[in-house]
Amino acid sequence: MREVGTDWATCPGCGLQLPSVNWASDGRLQNSPECWQLYTELVGATMSQAGRAAAVQQLSIDAYGAQHAGPGVAPITTVFSLLGLFLAIERGVPGYEVRDAHQRLAALDLRWPELTRPARTGEVTVFDVALADNPDEHVRLAHEWARSVWQDWEYCHPAIVELTERHLPDLARR
Repeated sequence: MREVGTDWATCPGCGLQLPSVNWASDGRLQNSPECWQLYTELVGATMSQAGRAAAVQQLSIDAYGAQHAGPGVAPITTVFSLLGLFLAIERGVPGYEVRDAHQRLAALDLRWPELTRPARTGEVTVFDVALADNPDEHVRLAHEWARSVWQDWEYCHPAIVELTERHLPDLARR
């Protein structure tokens, strides 16, 4: 009998190791196809849920975006992800309002700052959230993931706060 081996892939964004798949990566983020596949499955699952788990969908989108930022990622992606984390974590803004804030900012003709990715971008990954057994645990883990990522981008907090205060003053001062 032969042993069957599994090839493993390491995500360049979050460091998550998953079995290799034959799937294309997003290409806009610093991620592996394996991590991207897990993320799209998680987001798809939250879209089909009502209530609290669905309410953290935007939080998960922003946590993933900030965790997988880096060279080659559009500055707007990184800024929007961090701004979404700031609004949700520091100001308690619900996901649908964060999404609306992204749309308001996208309508402006701004030059987005290029932020250098920190050495670490959170200890919690999409994998941890995907392991949730129920909607309440999913919500708890999504918040833990977002806080973990936001914390590791600490050097950017003043720039994100200033940008929010300048362009979204109604949300910045909640």
